[in-house]
Amino acid sequence: MFSFFKKKPPVEAPAPSPAPVTAAPLVAPVAAPSPKPAPAPPPAPEPERKSWVSKLTAGLRKTGGMDVRASSPEEMRTMVAGQVARWKKVVADANIPQQ
Repeated sequence: MFSFFKKKPPVEAPAPSPAPVTAAPLVAPVAAPSPKPAPAPPPAPEPERKSWVSKLTAGLRKTGGMDVRASSPEEMRTMVAGQVARWKKVVADANIPQQ
């Protein structure tokens, strides 16, 4: 069968090197026993994990002083209607053309 790729001969594994031969065993002076290291302090208790809402609340307070709280659909509807009326008045007073 024809192939565009040249076939390489198999690579032979290198022969293992012999272990070094030593003439005499190593001799070292006897050292005094080392003192035992102090025991490690017990691990600190893990801090309580905050919920994502409390993290978001803390982050918003740092950036803009916003307060995050739950509200009912009626409260949200009232708040949005008040904002729309407020900004319609601002646009009308500044004679900004509506697009």
